[in-house]
Amino acid sequence: MTACKKPVTIFEDEALLNKLYSISVDTLTLQNQNYIIETYLSRDFFPGIGIGKKSPPLIADIYLVNIDSITIPSYLDIEKLYIFQDQLIWESTPVDGVQPYVPDYKLNKISKNGPNWDTGINVDVVIMVINSLTKEQYYLIARNQYIIRTE
Repeated sequence: MTACKKPVTIFEDEALLNKLYSISVDTLTLQNQNYIIETYLSRDFFPGIGIGKKSPPLIADIYLVNIDSITIPSYLDIEKLYIFQDQLIWESTPVDGVQPYVPDYKLNKISKNGPNWDTGINVDVVIMVINSLTKEQYYLIARNQYIIRTE
């Protein structure tokens, strides 16, 4: 297999979709700290980027944000990313983000090589946050997130 090219995991699973919608919150409160998700969803159509690609994949740049601007503890991490477009689910394991100068109250992760969904649409984003000390899992949702087209 060639380096770094992973298959895109897109599927329909009504039970999982319903479960994630029911257990996800838009603001997570842990030890009197409040957390939300910030998203930047895009597909890059800039000439010369991805030469040879007919249809550039979705890129999800995700931030777990402490809305009180307090440093995010090192034991919290984003383990999974789910993006819903109608009944379709894109599931991925995001990696450390590449944005420079991310403040300590934000945790940046990125998932690349997503589906070739249309730009100009809204999707729902869910992340699974894990506490590495307690192994507890928390689910945060950001609804109606816009996929932009960059050129």
